[in-house]
Amino acid sequence: MNLTIEDINETRKKLHVSFTSEEVEREQGKILKDFSGHARISGFRPGKAPQSLIRQRYRKELAEELDRKITSLAYETAVKESEMDIFAVIDLTKEEIKSGEEGDLTITVDINPDFDLPDYKEIPTEISSTEVTDKEIDEAIHEFRRQRSSFEVVTRAAEIGDFIKVSYNGMIDNQPIADLVPDIKIYGKQENTWEEAGGEEGTGIKAVVDGLVGMNVDEEKEVEMEFPSDLPVEALAGKKAVYHMKVHEVRERVLPDIDEKLLGTMQMENLDQFRNRVSDEIKASKDASNRNSQRQQIHDRLNEQIEFPLPESAVESETQALMRDLMAQNFRRGVSEQEMEKHKEEIFQNARTAANDRVKMNLLLSKISEKESIAVDEKDIQQCLVREAISSGSQPEKFIKEIRRDRDRLASIHQSIRMNKTWDMLVEHSIVSTIEDDQKDGK
Repeated sequence: MNLTIEDINETRKKLHVSFTSEEVEREQGKILKDFSGHARISGFRPGKAPQSLIRQRYRKELAEELDRKITSLAYETAVKESEMDIFAVIDLTKEEIKSGEEGDLTITVDINPDFDLPDYKEIPTEISSTEVTDKEIDEAIHEFRRQRSSFEVVTRAAEIGDFIKVSYNGMIDNQPIADLVPDIKIYGKQENTWEEAGGEEGTGIKAVVDGLVGMNVDEEKEVEMEFPSDLPVEALAGKKAVYHMKVHEVRERVLPDIDEKLLGTMQMENLDQFRNRVSDEIKASKDASNRNSQRQQIHDRLNEQIEFPLPESAVESETQALMRDLMAQNFRRGVSEQEMEKHKEEIFQNARTAANDRVKMNLLLSKISEKESIAVDEKDIQQCLVREAISSGSQPEKFIKEIRRDRDRLASIHQSIRMNKTWDMLVEHSIVSTIEDDQKDGK
C-alpha cells in the first residue's frame, strides 16, 4: 500500500492510501480460505467445499469482509507510516472495493499538536489565610439555625425577614405582564406565593419583596418596579411595571436554640464540640477555595506561556457541549427561546472562546501527566464512583455496576481523575505565599 499526506492545516490531514489489485487479491484469498474452513454446506465436509461454490454462496459476506479488511489495513498503514498522533478520524471516503481491482481511500484525521511544554513547576500562587475566627463560627452557627427555622403566624405588620403569603399581578402600560411573558410566571401573576419580606437573596420581584415590609394581613397596595435594561427577559428590559399586591398571611422566623436536644441530633455532647466541628468545616471550605484559586492561577500562567494549534474536531465538539449548557442555563433564568435565537451568535462566540481554552488546557495537562507518569488505578476509580453515587443519592453498588457497563462514561471518569491528579501535582509543586485579608483589601 502507498501513502501520501495532504495538509489541510496544522492539525488536520488527509491520508490518501492506494492499494494494488495484487494486494486486494491476496486479502481476498485469505478471506476465502477462512470462509472455506468454517462454512457448512450440505454434501461437503467442513473445509472441503469447492471455492467456486463458497464464492457463489457467500458472495455478499465475502464482499463485506473484503471491504472491512482492506479499510482496516489501509488505516493501519496510514497510522504506521505517517507516524502521526491521531486525535480523531473525521471522515473516510472510498469507492467500492472489488476483488482483483486496484483502488484507494482517503482518511481525514485531526492530529494532536506537537509542542514543547512550558515550565509548569514552581509557579507562584497566592492563598488566603485559613485561620478561623470566632466571628466566622458565630455567623456559620447563625446560618445553621436559620436553615432550621420554624415559622409562626403573627398578627403584626410584616418585618424584614418575615415570610409572607402574598398574591400579586403586574402590569406594563395597562397590559398584563402575564400576557407579555406567559412562560415566566414569576414576573406576571402569582396567587398565594411565599416571599421573604425585604429579602436580599430571593428570586422574587424586588419591588414586591421590599414592598411587603410594613404590610398587614388583607392589606393591599401598589408598587412600581423598574426593570434593568440588561434584564435577560427582553420584553421587560428597561420597562416600568406596576404591581398590585395583597397580603394573606405573615409568619415570623423563629430560630431554634442550640440546646441539648438539637446537639443530640448531631451526635454532639456540648456546644464546644459543635463549635469545633463548625470550625473544621469552615477551614475545609477555605482550603478547598484556596486549591481552586491556585488551580486558576496556574491555569492563567500556563495559558499565557504557550500557544499551539488545536484539533478542529475537539474545539467543535466542546463548543457544542458548552452551547447546550449555556442554553440550559438561560432557560433556567427565564430567557425565552426567541430571545436566545436573537443572541445565538453571541452565545456561540462565548462558547467557542471557552471551548478553545478548555481544549488547550486539556491537551496541555495530558502532556504534563504523560511526562510525569501520572496514572489512574482501580482504587481511584472506585473512590470516585462511590462519591458520585452518594452525591446523586444512588445506591453505590447498583450505581457502580451501571457505570462500569458504560465504556464511554467510564473513560470520561478515568480522564477526569487523571486531570485532577495532574492539577493536584501542579498545586503541590507551586510556590505558595499567604495573603492576609487586609493585604487583599489593599490591592
